[in-house]
Amino acid sequence: MTHFDYICIGGGSGGIASANRAAKHGKKAAIIEAKDIGGTCVNVGCVPKKAMWYGAQVAEAIHRYAPEYGFDLSVNHFSWDSLIASRQAYIERIHASYDRALTANDVTLIRGFAKFIDNNTVEVNGEKYTADHITIAVGGRPIIPDIECAQYGIDSDGF
Repeated sequence: MTHFDYICIGGGSGGIASANRAAKHGKKAAIIEAKDIGGTCVNVGCVPKKAMWYGAQVAEAIHRYAPEYGFDLSVNHFSWDSLIASRQAYIERIHASYDRALTANDVTLIRGFAKFIDNNTVEVNGEKYTADHITIAVGGRPIIPDIECAQYGIDSDGF
């Protein structure tokens, strides 16, 4: 059984920040995360949305505004796959940045789902971990409202 001073369950922005802060203050810290590090914003929310928005802005600039500024541009092809690959590469660079920071601060990243055994013990993939302090920072899940036409909407998990 491994003991930490601090464990954060959830590797989103809050979990990463709190574990890094604890480690910078000399505490042995860990993050438990079952999915990709970074949480909703990095993986399926703000970041990929902004990458897609930027692609749309480029297209609008080419088609709508370029002629007004003297540019004679024609676009013969658009590659959706390239846009998606670029978006994913950007997300992967953020993951790598988080990994470097966690390593530099000596924060342990434990992959899997945490289950409380008692107030100071969690189990992940059959391994038990104890901590003096445990924070739950798992974020939330999207809820589809019970309203007309809700089935036509999209939530962050489907992006």
